[in-house]
Amino acid sequence: IARMDQENVKQIDVLLECYAKSILPEQNIHLMILGDGVRLQEMKTLAKQLNISAFVDFKGFTPNTENYLKNALFTVLTSKYEGLPTVLVESLLMKTPVISFDCETGPNEIIINRFNGLLIENQNKEKMVEGMNELVTKKELYQKLKQNSYKSANKFQIEAIKEHWIKVINDTL
Repeated sequence: IARMDQENVKQIDVLLECYAKSILPEQNIHLMILGDGVRLQEMKTLAKQLNISAFVDFKGFTPNTENYLKNALFTVLTSKYEGLPTVLVESLLMKTPVISFDCETGPNEIIINRFNGLLIENQNKEKMVEGMNELVTKKELYQKLKQNSYKSANKFQIEAIKEHWIKVINDTL
């Protein structure tokens, strides 16, 4: 789920390259990309160049992503940087494990490595490919991540945040 802007913050090109090098296409596991932007056509062309266009579904802008996240095997984040990557939280709340570069701010506040997802050394494409493969081949690890996903994201739900702010306010009075 990403915008494909001129600055290439979400690095969909990196996602496509990693997916192409992974075992996912040969396992007939499709890559679904929700979003659009000025680089959409460029990304479609790259998918063709990488010989994976038959396995990559570009869905365009999609306002309701819940069903996609709920039915995904896992969610991948390849951003250069983030603020608070809500897609990771949303994915975990749908009981879907996540894998992300440990980019500046965000992912390591959400992902507990090998507990609810995989946190990959920032911009290490080889490790990202290994991580994607691991989530497909290591069933026990995958089930552990899936089992822990929802409860690990509870602290980001509105009720938990509200309780935290009430405590902070009461403690300062």
